[in-house]
Amino acid sequence: MAFDSAGTLYEAVEANPAVDNIHKFSPLGVDLGNFATFPAVDGPMFLAFEPSPVSEPSSLTLLAMGLSVLVGSF
Repeated sequence: MAFDSAGTLYEAVEANPAVDNIHKFSPLGVDLGNFATFPAVDGPMFLAFEPSPVSEPSSLTLLAMGLSVLVGSF
């Protein structure tokens, strides 16, 4: 498992030694980067993170999302 600076949890799962699978868990469901794995000699798999630019949601977008949830709860 690995965390990025935003506190997002990432888990690397080796389902098949020939094919490495990466599962991303993001609290906002946003793709925060590109991932790669590579085998170590007689050791575990390593996770490499290459950040990609992600635009933050605007205050107006967050307000609209909050209002839609509030209205939907009534």
